Amino acid sequence: MSSPMKSLAKETFFYGVGSVLPKLLSWLLSLYWAFALPRISDIGVLTNFYAWVALLQVILTYGMETGFFRYANKEKDPVRVFSTTFLSIATTTSLFFVLAFLFLKPLAFALGGTAMKPHYLLLLVIILCVDVLGAIPFANLRFKKRPVRFAMIKIINVVLTILLNLFFFLACPLLQSMFPDAFSWFDLNKGVDYILISNLAASVIQLLLVSPELR
Repeated sequence: MSSPMKSLAKETFFYGVGSVLPKLLSWLLSLYWAFALPRISDIGVLTNFYAWVALLQVILTYGMETGFFRYANKEKDPVRVFSTTFLSIATTTSLFFVLAFLFLKPLAFALGGTAMKPHYLLLLVIILCVDVLGAIPFANLRFKKRPVRFAMIKIINVVLTILLNLFFFLACPLLQSMFPDAFSWFDLNKGVDYILISNLAASVIQLLLVSPELR
């Protein structure tokens, strides 16, 4: 196999792994929630939440990843293209966060009724903004043809999410039974909170790992 073909095969493999494996693991995690959450209605709440996140993520990136690839390949200074694209995304994402924060309560009710507590929405908005800020740095990894790093960061994100979920739903109940005073803060009925906190922590770590692309 020629060198260009080997390079293409390598990139295809790692980008595929970096995209498909996290989705598979996330799907398995959603099945686990059905057993871990004390209320089956929480599954519907989470499904509604993440459906909104997926939609808003598409809106907030508004095709800038594709635009970055197009102009980075044409321009003599791809660094300038990256800076301009990221600044655009960062500006609109910051504006979205401010507006969402100002209208948190009415937005929460409009999106999910009484099931959407304002602090749920706040966590979701932060998760969404963090993930959107990482979109262009990830696109830059692909532009630089660094598929291994791309895949590793994506996989670390979902593995960390799973580990944090296991900590809250498996380890914490056990530790609470052994050390009730130290783990008096834990309440299994707050399962949705713990899932969102796990997601937020993993998203922040993911952004930190991809942040060297901002230099």
